[in-house]
Amino acid sequence: MRQVACVRFTNGDTVVKSVKQDDGSLSKILLSIHVDDGIAACNDEVFDKYFIAAESKDFDISNSGEFKWFLGCKVQQDRTEGLQGLT
Repeated sequence: MRQVACVRFTNGDTVVKSVKQDDGSLSKILLSIHVDDGIAACNDEVFDKYFIAAESKDFDISNSGEFKWFLGCKVQQDRTEGLQGLT
């Protein structure tokens, strides 16, 4: 893995981190952290595990499995249709 680059978006709440792999592909992870709740989405499972393990050294991180709730909103996903929503 190479150095992780960081770009900060709206009010510092959402961050995209990316790394160019040796094969030329770009692995990206999108993080949204709000007080003591956060979500992450990644296009590369290996990079996701690497990133979470690295961040776990400094922060208390848990993986709650399938994404069902965030900030009091129920998350609805249809992976076959590629649809997500909040209620």
